[in-house]
Amino acid sequence: MSEEAEQWFRLAETDLRTAEQLRDDKIYYAAVFFAQQAAEKALKSHWIAQRAELAPRTHNLVALTTELGGGDDLISAAAELSPEYVMTRYITPEVASPEDLYDDDSATVHLEAARLILDWIRGQAA
Repeated sequence: MSEEAEQWFRLAETDLRTAEQLRDDKIYYAAVFFAQQAAEKALKSHWIAQRAELAPRTHNLVALTTELGGGDDLISAAAELSPEYVMTRYITPEVASPEDLYDDDSATVHLEAARLILDWIRGQAA
């Protein structure tokens, strides 16, 4: 794995630890955001490692996972996380404030999805 890919993956791991801490601190929307970010950075690290080029500028984790050859379980995890890039960052009056959208259970679901993606990428690098 190139140094650049390793840097992206280390940052993904840090984001995942941040998500875990935020969930423990009951700041659920932020935990979900950092889980999404962990998965996105991990997928982009794998893109760089596989293709020796920068990953596309996208937050569509389903597209990245599909392009990288992830199976159905990974695509489902990516689909769980992908919309959270927007949903956790903006107050949407017709929906709710991000603080009102998430709880411990939903944060845990998103953390598990991110872990699945990071674990898959670790396995690909081995």
